[in-house]
Amino acid sequence: MAFGSLNGGYIRDSILAKGERYVVLDYLGLKSSATEPIHFDMTDNWWGTTDPDSIQALIFDYNDDPASGYIIDWQPFKSEPVPTEKKSLGSVKSMFR
Repeated sequence: MAFGSLNGGYIRDSILAKGERYVVLDYLGLKSSATEPIHFDMTDNWWGTTDPDSIQALIFDYNDDPASGYIIDWQPFKSEPVPTEKKSLGSVKSMFR
């Protein structure tokens, strides 16, 4: 996950690549001491599929283990890949001419 704040966070308009098993996995060991799980907003991303069951299978959160203490909000999702940002080094190179 690209963010790990106990207040939540968000990722938008991204292509989320499938990893070894999960796209989202609590590798930081985030545990909530609050009575309600923390919500991370990952809506409006392309998950590599349009099948909701497949997307849920790519996410390990409160739905899989309530002790995790967080929920990934992923609906609505993009139905096709989003354009990737193209970066040019031209402006950087011109600084050193």
